[in-house]
Amino acid sequence: MLRAPIYKNQEITNYSNMIFYISYLNLLIFLCITSYSVGQVLIYPSKIKGSGFGFYYNDLWKERPTLHESDFKQTIAISNEFPIRIISIESSSRNKNGVNTSFVLFPNDTVFFSRKDSGLIMETHKNNRRNNELRFFSELNEHVGQYEGYMVDVYPKNWTLYQKLDQEDINLKKRREFLDNYSIKYEISSEFIEYLKASFYYKMINKKFDQLQIEKTISDSIRNVYDNYIFKQSREYWYLNEYSNASLSYMFFKSMNGSKRSSYMEQLHAAKKIFSHETFDVVALGILNNAKTSNSDSLTELVTNILNLVNTEKISKYIEEAYLTDVKYKHGTLPNDRHNILIDKHKNGRNISDFLNQQRGKIVYLDFWASWCAPCRQSMPASHQLREKFKDQDIIFVYISIDKNSISWKKASEEEGLDHIIDNYLLTNGKGFDFLKGNHIESIPRYMIFGKDGMLINGDAPRPESGEISNILNRLSKK
Repeated sequence: MLRAPIYKNQEITNYSNMIFYISYLNLLIFLCITSYSVGQVLIYPSKIKGSGFGFYYNDLWKERPTLHESDFKQTIAISNEFPIRIISIESSSRNKNGVNTSFVLFPNDTVFFSRKDSGLIMETHKNNRRNNELRFFSELNEHVGQYEGYMVDVYPKNWTLYQKLDQEDINLKKRREFLDNYSIKYEISSEFIEYLKASFYYKMINKKFDQLQIEKTISDSIRNVYDNYIFKQSREYWYLNEYSNASLSYMFFKSMNGSKRSSYMEQLHAAKKIFSHETFDVVALGILNNAKTSNSDSLTELVTNILNLVNTEKISKYIEEAYLTDVKYKHGTLPNDRHNILIDKHKNGRNISDFLNQQRGKIVYLDFWASWCAPCRQSMPASHQLREKFKDQDIIFVYISIDKNSISWKKASEEEGLDHIIDNYLLTNGKGFDFLKGNHIESIPRYMIFGKDGMLINGDAPRPESGEISNILNRLSKK
């Protein structure tokens, strides 16, 4: 049964490499900025057979990836104003962590996702240039090494900090050389080339500063180089995952107190001193996401401060929608409900224990899910059928999302036909939630059955698509 886990000796003696990269980035910044209009990316399934594959993408908000697995049969439409990178996952006998291949899609792209002997591919019809671009990462992975995915770019345990930093320079050089050769051999757009150059560069910066902030001891020569490094902000590529990660890692390093990471509010103050415009906004959003994940007591203060500081209207609206509701209920508005709040689509909160007590006399089938959980969403059609089958009996179906915010939950609810269901809720406070801990819910999908007396009958009930669950509910309803 597939389930998704709930809980992710030499020293530097000169500045030549860093000066080279600063010069390179300056070139990027002064290039003509490409503007995008909001458009849909359409992905059509084609000739997909077998199992052991899927794909996901990260959005601007750093949500958990949206993952589509082996039974992908429906056309997928993704509205976005920036290029997005789809990352496929395919099981492999050569790699226990699977093979990941990336595909860069631009607004208004229409592509066909298929599986061939060479692996998973995306392609367009009658556009050779775009097909060359869509094939790029597959070729890069084969000739240079896998670009992204689980356990990619993991260093040997015995490597020194210098070796790790030097390896990132080597990785960047190899990727750029491959891109140069590829662009000579195949027709690809300048827009695509500059996108890749920025991705490669900021990935290197992120990896370096990520290592610097976790290293226990740093030599003076290395520290001097990176203490004096000035992060070059880009108003063109701020939406890139590599860019936001690099800016966050840089801020963490610059705001550290010795070897100790600073508080969230201290990080925010540091970010305001270092960054401006969209770069500050994505860093502030990253700080906010981290604070919420750790269930920080400073979340309310952070949200208030960030809303007064952000420059991008889109990010401001997102924070208002995604975080203000959770802040409202964080410390509880009902007796003893600090970690027991369910929120409906009207932003009304209720205590989960009280809710279950109110259902006495009925059978309750609880469904824990999330927008990013593919197995959860694959079971939704069967759940609708099951609910329809028992609609005239004393059985209620309750859907509880553990998404990090209401935006992802609402969007997925609409897509799965749950937006009109009364008992469709968002669980607040995520990992710190007592009910999850008390019932050892560490992965989803997870289903539970409560009897008419309000007592738990099955804490790990069968899925909706199983024939067993129908028999269980039918038997319980007759008692």
